[in-house]
Amino acid sequence: MKIHFRKVGKTEFNKILFLLKEAAEQLKSKEIDQWGIWLNPSDDKINWIKQGFDQEEFYFVETEDQEVAGMFRLSSQ
Repeated sequence: MKIHFRKVGKTEFNKILFLLKEAAEQLKSKEIDQWGIWLNPSDDKINWIKQGFDQEEFYFVETEDQEVAGMFRLSSQ
């Protein structure tokens, strides 16, 4: 499978939150609570995401069919 990286677009903030919640739900179904904070994130966690979003630090990992397979935040800090 070929993949590529694409910077998250200006209108995709909610997609970031959706992917984090989806990952947390999948982990919870396996009785792993590592990402439980993303099931119902606090304002400070949402602000952390917003900060990275505003600084254009988020990228999607996409398949050759442009399906989102993952996401990461690349920060210079």
